[in-house]
Amino acid sequence: MFNVKISTYMIHDTYFKLHTNNIIKKSSSKLGFIKRTCKDFHDAHALKLLYFSLVRSQLEYANLIWHTNSITQNKDLSQIQNNFLRFLSFQCHIYRAPHSDYNMLFSILPLEKRFTQLNLKFLYKLLHNIIDCPELVERLCFKINPLNSRQKQLFYPPNISSKYMSYLLLIL
Repeated sequence: MFNVKISTYMIHDTYFKLHTNNIIKKSSSKLGFIKRTCKDFHDAHALKLLYFSLVRSQLEYANLIWHTNSITQNKDLSQIQNNFLRFLSFQCHIYRAPHSDYNMLFSILPLEKRFTQLNLKFLYKLLHNIIDCPELVERLCFKINPLNSRQKQLFYPPNISSKYMSYLLLIL
């Protein structure tokens, strides 16, 4: 029984890594296509539009399911966007310092913030019944604070007795 638990976790973790690597590979090939075909473009708006439609849509696909908390995988995903931002600054003849923040310069959110924003939008729509899914709403753990409480937490994490159970809840 112990081996089944470990193999389930390892398959689950490996599947996430494989999916993330597949997304990175597809996105970087699409970014390479944009770089090759648009080397004569100098309009930032047109280049951003191509990036958003071809590459970032690939990076954000099923984000609610596939988003990981792994620092290395998030770094690999954000490297694709940073690569595009370097290309965009070069094409638009914008001087940049070696470690400058391109995101603010071109008004593009970092991927980590974008993923958080998308997840919060989904939660808002779920709680306001714009998305009708009672199965997901009943899995949320609401915390009702006493009157005049200083705690502002709206949710609490469910009690989980083992690390395996936490991954099982993620799968379900």
